[in-house]
Amino acid sequence: MITYEWLYILAGSFFAIWALLSLRDRLWGNAGFWGLLAASFFGGSHFSDLENGILVLAMVAIAGLGGLKRSNPDTTGETSRQKRALSLGNKLFIPALIEPFTAVAGTWERLLAVRRAALSRKDPSSLPSSSSRWVWRFSR
Repeated sequence: MITYEWLYILAGSFFAIWALLSLRDRLWGNAGFWGLLAASFFGGSHFSDLENGILVLAMVAIAGLGGLKRSNPDTTGETSRQKRALSLGNKLFIPALIEPFTAVAGTWERLLAVRRAALSRKDPSSLPSSSSRWVWRFSR
């Protein structure tokens, strides 16, 4: 079973990778900040409130004293990005459209389930939410 602990480990892993990338760029403040955040996620449920508070205060100190800097990694040039975008065409929008299509599909499926329940004349109190009962009431 997936518990919150696994989600904290996953998030902590991302922050630890961010800390390692900051070390590679020699951004010591960034590495410390992301490392402390990773430690908080990895051991948060095992640390006391005082220990978590100390981690947070250390992160605030790093950020407040200007320890966080912007990385300036080597990237591709403008012409190569334009060329790549032209080769991909409209496929560039697929990742951005996944979330709204998923949300609409989930909403549509839920409305159809409520409509089926209304047509079968099920008791509205068996429906999970008040909005579902509202749809049931006005669909008869």
